[in-house]
Amino acid sequence: MGIHHIFYCNARPLTTADYLCRNCLSDEMPEDPDVLEDFGFNRCKTRDEQSHLLGVYIGLFVYRDISSETVDAWRKGGALMSQITEEYNKIPEVSRGKYFPWLLRNAHILSPGKTVNPVQAPPEIDLERILGQAASYLGGEDSGKTLEQLEPFDKKRCFVFFALALENANPSPFEHAPFDLWYQFGFATCVSRDTTHQGIRHAEGGLGGSYATLLSGHKHRRAYCKSLGIPYDGPPDPPICPFDEFWTAYSSLSLPSVFDKYGYGHVMDQNLRDFLSCKPEKRPHVWRLLHYIAIGEVNAIDSIPELKDAAKFYGISSLADTGERIALYEFYRQLLGVVDPLSLDEACAQGTLLKLALQHLKTDVGARIKSLLVKLDLSKRRGG
Repeated sequence: MGIHHIFYCNARPLTTADYLCRNCLSDEMPEDPDVLEDFGFNRCKTRDEQSHLLGVYIGLFVYRDISSETVDAWRKGGALMSQITEEYNKIPEVSRGKYFPWLLRNAHILSPGKTVNPVQAPPEIDLERILGQAASYLGGEDSGKTLEQLEPFDKKRCFVFFALALENANPSPFEHAPFDLWYQFGFATCVSRDTTHQGIRHAEGGLGGSYATLLSGHKHRRAYCKSLGIPYDGPPDPPICPFDEFWTAYSSLSLPSVFDKYGYGHVMDQNLRDFLSCKPEKRPHVWRLLHYIAIGEVNAIDSIPELKDAAKFYGISSLADTGERIALYEFYRQLLGVVDPLSLDEACAQGTLLKLALQHLKTDVGARIKSLLVKLDLSKRRGG
């Protein structure tokens, strides 16, 4: 029985091994707290180590075709490490890959009863660490300054983003005040036709990786290989953009020219170029709508002030009940899967959103959404 079928057939209760297997088939890091605890991810000291461990499980589920039922039995029997070792030992040593040898050197991660400081440190501690590591990139009058001492605010915002990029880490759409990094650095524009959680994550990873290479070359890849205990055999570092040049370009709305200068212009589509070159107050509302969709919480407009204007523009009232918000959220998520974001923004502004929806979604537009869109279109035509 396929793992995806198990999630819908109700043939048996789902286990954490089922969720882990689904993560592995999607090549996606687990987020479920019970999966992280049951399968050793919370015992990893770094996110790179979590990635290595995921690679071990991908080898089992994808390449060895071990079932989630079997892995669940291994875990419940307290034999996860020994059974993984037995399974990998069936493979010729030269074909075992790089993750299993790493696990052998770090077997404590799967040892019951061992306590290891988890990778999920409180956000303020983790941010303090990465900011400290990035401090050496500050020069001139900023040398030795803390984040709080950096001025103007754009420099402060860019330094936090720069520190994340050095770690090959992407900002979260959940983070907003005071830095609002996910939105301000254009991640909303990279969310295109795949508005599923997995599709959004994939799009974020592509843009985040481009920023990381622009600002730190292959630093993260070298660190990843070191963590894995293998030599780095990739290309030498390309020229990288210094922090001062980066924040100055951001502040002057000229980041696209920096990408062009360092040979990464090809990663920027026209939407991203226009976004980064536009004054924040003049950016189309649709990018905040995509921010809202990326957060995936229909009541986020109540807690994130930056979303409220866009929500109002698209007819999502702060007074609407949860059912109406869910209906509109799903409608916009579906429509953005088939139309260009700027076409959606234009249709909403002109009061022709229902026409656009019917053209692209046809019978998928339900009666409740039609009624809401009629009201919204009429208010736009009347200048409301």
